[in-house]
Amino acid sequence: MKTAHEVEDPPALDLLIESLVNALTENPTRTRLLFESGEHLYLVERLKEMTLPYLKQRAMTSQQAANLPYVLDYIVYGMTALFNTWIRAENPLPPRELSRLLTMLLQSNASVGTVYSQET
Repeated sequence: MKTAHEVEDPPALDLLIESLVNALTENPTRTRLLFESGEHLYLVERLKEMTLPYLKQRAMTSQQAANLPYVLDYIVYGMTALFNTWIRAENPLPPRELSRLLTMLLQSNASVGTVYSQET
């Protein structure tokens, strides 16, 4: 995942996701243990660090910026749940398909999360 940051800062979303999926598929046993032991919370924090710059680029108003912590949690915990489902699946998606699905979901959620602004 560090490689994605070395290429571009913040990295292109598809490169970031592809790097993450590759890291998780390198050692399936370690990845499964990571999720089963509850140690995936470290991954959650790293995902937040990597996703926040991507979201900040899209926040245009102060209201959107104020929403970022909520959008970030929604996206990162959704990604973590998706990874958990993928790891436990009998017939998991191929890594490339998982990367595409995650990229699409993140792009759509980031757009909705940063476009939404609450009128008070």
